[in-house]
Amino acid sequence: MIKVDFRNAFNTLRRDVMLTKVKKLTPSIFPVVWQSYFNHSHLYFGNDIVLSREGIQQGDPLGPFLFALGIADLTKEMSSEFNCFYLDDGTIGGTQENVLSDYAKIQSAEKELGLAINPSKTELLLVNSVQKDPQEILDSFNLVTPGIKLIDEDALTLLGAPIMPGGIANILSSKQECLELMCSRLEDLDRHEAFFLLKNAFSMPKLNYFLRTAPCYTDSDSIQKFDQTLHSTLQKILNVKLDDNAWDQASLPIRSGGLGIRKASDVALPAFLASAHGAANMVKLVNPNRMEADPIPHLVNGIEDWKNKFPLGSALLPENKSEQSKWDTPLCDIKLQNLIESAPSELETARLKAASSLRASDWLNAYPVSNLALKLSNSNFRIACALRLGAPICLPHPCICGKRTVDQFGRHGLSCDKAAFSRIARHNNANMIIQKALSSADYAAIAEPKGLFNMDSKRPDGMTTFPYKVGKPLAWDFTCVDTVADSYFHKSSLEAGKTADMAEKKKIHKYRHLANDFHFIPIGTETLGTFGPEAIKFLEDLGHKLSLINGEKRSKSFLFQSIGISIQKGNAACILGTKGIYGKLEELSYL
Repeated sequence: MIKVDFRNAFNTLRRDVMLTKVKKLTPSIFPVVWQSYFNHSHLYFGNDIVLSREGIQQGDPLGPFLFALGIADLTKEMSSEFNCFYLDDGTIGGTQENVLSDYAKIQSAEKELGLAINPSKTELLLVNSVQKDPQEILDSFNLVTPGIKLIDEDALTLLGAPIMPGGIANILSSKQECLELMCSRLEDLDRHEAFFLLKNAFSMPKLNYFLRTAPCYTDSDSIQKFDQTLHSTLQKILNVKLDDNAWDQASLPIRSGGLGIRKASDVALPAFLASAHGAANMVKLVNPNRMEADPIPHLVNGIEDWKNKFPLGSALLPENKSEQSKWDTPLCDIKLQNLIESAPSELETARLKAASSLRASDWLNAYPVSNLALKLSNSNFRIACALRLGAPICLPHPCICGKRTVDQFGRHGLSCDKAAFSRIARHNNANMIIQKALSSADYAAIAEPKGLFNMDSKRPDGMTTFPYKVGKPLAWDFTCVDTVADSYFHKSSLEAGKTADMAEKKKIHKYRHLANDFHFIPIGTETLGTFGPEAIKFLEDLGHKLSLINGEKRSKSFLFQSIGISIQKGNAACILGTKGIYGKLEELSYL
């Protein structure tokens, strides 16, 4: 088997050959292709102009098709039993005589097509060779193009993915080295930015391709090393000690109450199963002699391993077997349920249910942009993530209120009387976001309107000056209650959002006199990010109205993200406030 690499393939294919093939085989698109490639293209480098005379233009949507069309006849001339080309990556396999003959045809096509073989990147593999000397076979190919290298099975890759199970460790090892290098550089960034890059760029996004194209789940040792690197990196970024339970929760998807830093050991099996089922028909087409019952190696064993992860193997196979989330989501649900069932107290149960509730995690998807007030400071981000994971935040210390000792989780500050100023700031900031959103949706709004009640001084947080729905202006009142307060966590442990729901009902009762003249909406939230049912309904409707006006489909998500970030900033301020002003060198301000 030989893997052929062309030197600068797309830029060297002869255009006259390509145009002839287009005119003959796909005449309907010939006019636009001729207009694009018949004359030389101008490439600008500063003040200089370079004429592009050959090859397919970079960025041309038709580029892959035109290249494949240009080499189609060459690929059909191959006589080897295995003949597979993916654009400029060609692999042919068979007897030495057939493969050598085909390789010579490819080399001789340089004059006809303009494509030149790059021997230094061309690899030769001997499959079950027991009769001939490997060096003798290598020499015969080097006579055609000197510089070909002989590789073993473990080094065989196709488009970067290992072909044989023995090569999985090498691929994962190289990816782990890249991850360690990038993670060492993340330490130079702010925590929120570093976390965002780790989650969206440097962890699973860099590995998922290899998990889908090879049975990496079979190499548990290499997978575990990758996970350990992620674990240690996350601890450094957050500056939070993560025990096994906290790390298990952090590795869940954001929608399931985690941080979205997925473990490779959790993703490897669903990724391979989805990809294998999606490619099964193509595999049968390329290799029709393989048995129908097992079109892809490791697929049957992989399905059994997936079933064994459920109690008594009771899971049903997904209907859409080629969608990775269909295999992954049930495993995440089982993992979250195990965390909830093994929670040591009702308070921890309430925390887990709140973190995994609807819209409670949107703030973690926000782009950390300071100008949009979506970036958390290092201290705020550390506290927000530690609260979510139930990890230690501080050393036990007496609160400035003098009534309680703040434990290592710091939750007393969320409901401490001395944190009233921080809660007011959070309350005002959330109302400002809602007011701006209403104004952007063409509903002019004012904050804390006076004179709505004649009998007392009660007033909602804001109202629109023009009708919002059914001819009535909107009046709203925002509140954020502590999910894990002593008087609330018992209810929060039974149902996520129960505390916010109760707060909304109290607001409805408080402002019941507005019902005749106003469309009143209570916006109830909780410190751990949970939104009440009325809040979700209203904010989703408002986000939809914004999308219709500005054309941005993500307006709904952006609205929830902004309010979620505001809640997290308020939480951090409340917790930091329990230690008072000690150690801040306030005396310097008097000098």
